[in-house]
Amino acid sequence: MSSRGFTRMTVIATRRETVDGLVVAFDMSPKLAFTPGQYLTLRTEIDGAAEQRCYSICSAPDDPVVEVAIKRVPGGRFSEWAHQFVKPGAVLDVMAPEGPRPPLPRCSRRFRYNASDKPRKELAGGRAIRTLHLDLRQPGYGVDHVPGSAG
Repeated sequence: MSSRGFTRMTVIATRRETVDGLVVAFDMSPKLAFTPGQYLTLRTEIDGAAEQRCYSICSAPDDPVVEVAIKRVPGGRFSEWAHQFVKPGAVLDVMAPEGPRPPLPRCSRRFRYNASDKPRKELAGGRAIRTLHLDLRQPGYGVDHVPGSAG
């Protein structure tokens, strides 16, 4: 496989977030510069053929590792392979972060969460939920902790 545009990165941890959701953490040497909403292209060789897929980064830029979440897709060559074989110590080809997305507009003061406010619950879901957690953790949004997130 040609390494054009790819860097070899070592998996330092994996964890199951759901039955079909695997979070893969990579060593950050060298440090990757990225913004919330970007994605990584992962590549490996499966049965003699190069396979690559893009996965959204689900860690914050200041986290000590870079993480992606891989949802198992029935019959998906890369996702099925990743769920079976990607473990700490595995080495994958990783392309530099891509897909810049403009940040969410800063909330006006009247919409900022204040700890003295009455408790409230908000619900969000879908395939980009991890990215939403990152958006909410960005400075200026008035949210210090998002339940279910790493921060």
